[in-house]
Amino acid sequence: MMNIGSGRAPSAAALLVGLALAAGLAGAPGAGAQSFEGRVHGDLHDPDGGVIPGVTVTLTDRETGAVRTAVSTSVGEFSFDHLRPGTYDLRAELSGFAPYVQEGLIVGISSFVVVEAELAVGGVEETITVTAETPLIESASASVASAVDREQLEVLPSPGRNVFIMSVGTPNVVHTGNPVWVKPSDQTNSSLLSLGGGPLRGNNYTVDGVSVTDLRNRAVIVPSFEAIQEMKVQTNTYDAEMGRTGGGVFNVIHRRGANTWAGSTLFQTRSRKLNTPWRKLAFFQQRELDRGDITETDLVEAPFYLGAGSLGGPILRDRTFFFVSGEGYYDELFGNTTVTLPSAAQVAGDFSASGRTIYDPLDLDANGNRRPFPGNVIPADRIDPTGAALANQLTTLGTPGDHSTSGLEPIAAVVLTGNLNHSFSDRVQTSATYMYYASSDTGFKHYA
Repeated sequence: MMNIGSGRAPSAAALLVGLALAAGLAGAPGAGAQSFEGRVHGDLHDPDGGVIPGVTVTLTDRETGAVRTAVSTSVGEFSFDHLRPGTYDLRAELSGFAPYVQEGLIVGISSFVVVEAELAVGGVEETITVTAETPLIESASASVASAVDREQLEVLPSPGRNVFIMSVGTPNVVHTGNPVWVKPSDQTNSSLLSLGGGPLRGNNYTVDGVSVTDLRNRAVIVPSFEAIQEMKVQTNTYDAEMGRTGGGVFNVIHRRGANTWAGSTLFQTRSRKLNTPWRKLAFFQQRELDRGDITETDLVEAPFYLGAGSLGGPILRDRTFFFVSGEGYYDELFGNTTVTLPSAAQVAGDFSASGRTIYDPLDLDANGNRRPFPGNVIPADRIDPTGAALANQLTTLGTPGDHSTSGLEPIAAVVLTGNLNHSFSDRVQTSATYMYYASSDTGFKHYA
C-alpha cells in the first residue's frame, strides 16, 4: 500500500508512522493492489519422461534468505505464487533420486517462470546443478513487455533521472514531449509517452502494485533512481488485472532491504562558474547584460545541484528489512521568449501598416476560405470593448512591435521514500512503501 504526501518534508517520526499505517493497510484484505509479483511453475520428470510426484521443492530468496516449500502433485507439477521479484535458488529432492538444484533463477515483475526439471536416479552426493539464465522470450505469458532493471538504471545515461523516460530505450515506446523537461518535477511533459502505438496520456503508472496515476493520466510522483529495483514496461496483451488504461502500463517495484547492508551516495553540480571561459550568451542575454537589466552574477552563478542517497539492510535477519532513499535538486534555467506589443492604431482595429494580413472569420469565399478585412482594418463594431481595454494597457509598456527577452527559472524538488517488509512465515508476508514528493517551480522571470 502506498501513501503519497506533499508539502514540507516529514520528520523521522512521521515517516515511521506512515510506514506503520501503510503496513497495516497492506496486510488488510481487499487492499485492491494490482499485481507486480511473479510466479514459478515447474514440471518434474525422470530421464524416461515419467512424472515424479511427492518431490519436495524449496525456493530460497538469495537476498532475504526466505524459504518457500512445495510438494509436486500426482502429475509431477509444483507452483510458487506471489513471489517478490528477485533472484532465487530452487532445489528438488526425493529419496532415490539425485537432488536437482537450479541456481540464480530470476523472477521479474509480473513474470511467469517455467522450470522443466529432470531428476536422475542417484544419491545425495550426485547433485545436479543448473545455472539459470534469463529467457529472451517469456513463453508462459502473452504479455508484450520489456524490463529496465537495477543494473541498467546504474550505468545507462539518464535524462533528468526520470525512470519513466528510461523506457524510451525499450521497444515500442516513443516520447513526444520536450526532452529538456523530463526531470522528476516535470510530470506533465514526461507523461507524453506512447506505448505500443497507444494514446499519449493513456498509460497507467504503478509502484509496488498501487496506481499513482492522476485524472490526467500522469504519474503524480516520479520515484528516485535510488529507490527503484526494476521497472517493467508492458505495452499490450497484459493481464486484465492491470487495467485502468487505454495504452500501456509502467510497473515499478521499490528496492527492499536484504540480509546484507547496502547504500549509495551521489552528488552532482553543473555550476556555470566552471564554464565561464567558454560561455557564449544568447543575443538578448548579452544585450540585457550590457543594459544593466541583469548582472554577470545572474548569468554565471545559475547552478545545478543534485544529491541522492540510500540505505537498506536487516532489522531482524531473515525476517524484517528496510530500505530508505532520498533525492533532491536545485536548478536555474535560462529561457527566451518574444512579446508583441500593439500600437494604438492596432488596438483600434487598424492593421494596415502592420505588414500582416488580418482575416475575417465570418466572411468566406465559395471555397470556404476566409477573406481579409477590407484595407486590413477591423470595423469598430466588431471589436470587443473589454478586449480593446486590455490591449490598450499593453501600449503603455513600450514601443510597439516584437520584443525578445531572457528569463531565469529556479526549480527545486525532493523525493523521499521508505520501504519496510516483514515475513511472518514462508507464506505470510507484508510490505509497506511510503513516498513523499515536493517541488517549487516559479516560472521564468523575464526582464523587460
